Amino acid sequence: MQNKNLNIGASCSLLVFVLINVMMWLGSSLITGAGLLRAIIIAAVLYFIPMLLAYWRVQVAYHILGLIMIFYTLSFITSVTLITDGSISLWLRIVNLCLGIFGIFINVVWFRLVFNNSKRRVAEKLKQQQKDK
Repeated sequence: MQNKNLNIGASCSLLVFVLINVMMWLGSSLITGAGLLRAIIIAAVLYFIPMLLAYWRVQVAYHILGLIMIFYTLSFITSVTLITDGSISLWLRIVNLCLGIFGIFINVVWFRLVFNNSKRRVAEKLKQQQKDK
C-alpha cells in the first residue's frame, strides 16, 4: 500500500511538471513543440524507471526517485519565481505560481511518505533481528 501511495505522489508530481511546461509553451515563443515533447519524455523516463525498479523491489529505487524529485522541486521553485517576469502574461504567471506551489506541496508530502515508510521498514527489521536472537 505504501509503495502505491509513493508512486501516485510521484505521478502527480510528474503531471504538475508537464502542466507547467505546457503552460510555458502556450505563453512563450521561445519554447518549441519539439523541445516541449523532449522535456516531457525525459521527465517521464526519469520518473518511471525508479518506479518500475520499485515494482521489482529494488532497494535503491526510491532513493533514486528522491534525487529526481529534488531536481523537479527546484524546477517548481523556479516556476514560482516566474511571477516577477514581466514578459509573460499575468494569467500565465498566476497559473504557474499556483502549479509551482502545488508541485512543491506534492513533493514535500511525497518526501514525508518516504520518510515514514523508511522509518517503518527499519523498525520492522530491528524487530526481526531482536526476534532472531
